Amino acid sequence: GAGDTFAGGFVGRLAETGDLSFEGMHRALLAGTVAASFNVEAFSAARLRDLRREELDARGRRLEKIAGWTWNGGLVPQR
Repeated sequence: GAGDTFAGGFVGRLAETGDLSFEGMHRALLAGTVAASFNVEAFSAARLRDLRREELDARGRRLEKIAGWTWNGGLVPQR
């Protein structure tokens, strides 16, 4: 469910960046939150199958505005 999706986004971000600093944890929390927010839109993982990167980034920017957090690059760091 949403908790598993949150954990996947959170741990995936940490694994990808290797950044365990406060800022790295902050960005991982955002990644998990954004990923989980899509999971609750449909039954099971149906919504995640069709998810596009642009949608993740748009949702991240919306969260940034609402919560005053910095999205800065989405779930996967830009190389």
